[in-house]
Amino acid sequence: MSMIRKIAKKVAPIILSFTIGFNFFSLRGYAGTVLPYNFQTTLSNIGIYYSSTYGNYHGMNTMRGALQWGNNDLLDFLFFRKVTTSSDSSVFCTMFSNSTSAVIAETTFYYGSTQISPYARNWDNCKIRVNHAKTVTYSTLTHEFGHVLGLDENNSTPTSIMCQLAYGRTATAPSNADCILVYRKYSPYVG
Repeated sequence: MSMIRKIAKKVAPIILSFTIGFNFFSLRGYAGTVLPYNFQTTLSNIGIYYSSTYGNYHGMNTMRGALQWGNNDLLDFLFFRKVTTSSDSSVFCTMFSNSTSAVIAETTFYYGSTQISPYARNWDNCKIRVNHAKTVTYSTLTHEFGHVLGLDENNSTPTSIMCQLAYGRTATAPSNADCILVYRKYSPYVG
């Protein structure tokens, strides 16, 4: 038995190093997808506001897209809810219509009422605009909520929800690596 223990003591660090190395390299492609600043709101109470007209067309997909993040076990500190007034919202959803635009949806970032760059400072609310002249699926809205949570585009990894459709996204929900990035971004701040 002591011979087996000796071998286990020598082999265990190698296996552990391989496992850590594998996890590091499997997430390496995601390293550049985190925005440098954070969403500064109560993550357990993210209010989503949209008008009834927007809701008639995109409401179900919007809530489904948000819940794709909140339903992940790793991100159980996230809770999204629809609110009835824009003043109660952290995410304001609206529509525009432009059939010649390549844009399906876009997210803009705000601190208070001032539009800001997520590369320059933290934000406390966002606006998601969807192009009503295009087909807007729940996976597109899931992608936009990834931006709200602080993830950048990841166009080199089609299995990431943060890959844009034009770059061949195959993901319809956040990948494990996407969720790990959000968890790492906010885990020091959640209990």
